[in-house]
Amino acid sequence: RKARAYFSNIHTMLDNQPNYGALMTSGMIQDERSKVTVMTNWETSIVSQKEGTIQVVLRSGKDADNAHVEEFTIRVITEDRNVLHDKMTEATISSFAKLMMMDFVGPLETYYVAEAE
Repeated sequence: RKARAYFSNIHTMLDNQPNYGALMTSGMIQDERSKVTVMTNWETSIVSQKEGTIQVVLRSGKDADNAHVEEFTIRVITEDRNVLHDKMTEATISSFAKLMMMDFVGPLETYYVAEAE
């Protein structure tokens, strides 16, 4: 049997977490070879009820809890699991994932695509 693990709200493990980090949700699944992290810019439910899947509950932007959200954004980070440093029993954030999380909460640049008229 292959070992698998799910960890919730791993963005709270970041050093110097911004104040608005509480308005986010994240989840990570991993097996012996890979890790997948999903982050949202709103408070929601991210669960792994079935092996190898992550479910993100989408709610209306009109919900009172999500009134602050102008755009709903989801970031998915996929990476190989480092068997020397990553343990199956605890969440560890790689330097790559940490950089991607920090960019998600405080991007250096943002690009928008407009429809052609």
